[in-house]
Amino acid sequence: MLELTSSIIIRIPTIIFSEVVLSYINPESIPEIEKIIAAHFDEVVYLNYEVLNSSDRFGKKMIENFQNYGIPLKGIISYPNVLSIRNRLNQNGFSKVDINNMKNIYHFGINADKRKEIDSIEWLDEYEEFDLIQEHYFLAVSSKSLSNSDNITGIGLNALK
Repeated sequence: MLELTSSIIIRIPTIIFSEVVLSYINPESIPEIEKIIAAHFDEVVYLNYEVLNSSDRFGKKMIENFQNYGIPLKGIISYPNVLSIRNRLNQNGFSKVDINNMKNIYHFGINADKRKEIDSIEWLDEYEEFDLIQEHYFLAVSSKSLSNSDNITGIGLNALK
């Protein structure tokens, strides 16, 4: 059981960013962490960039490669896809959840001119490989507000392809 050392409540709007953290911890701890965040902040936006999609061939190989280096990806097995992660975030106290994999964000969430500019910085000759990798990462923007106002809004990740 995770606990805060004091029973603090943060009343000012807060942003918390988690970048490939939950993938490395026990899956039983993930809901506890998210519940603590939702419980102790009146208004919070939780940005979460993580690994997913552990059940296909690429995902299984990725897990195996990390395991071979002694770095188990414990957190992704229990939450293998975007829907399971969305449901978990909703169940743990976040009223709004925008989530999508990075492939969809790249191809449908970035306008064509900006994508062309990005592509000119780093030339890729293997877009299929790039897409395959991006299918295995997601960005979630979750929020909770006690005021139930529309001050905290999504960024449209759900609407992407």
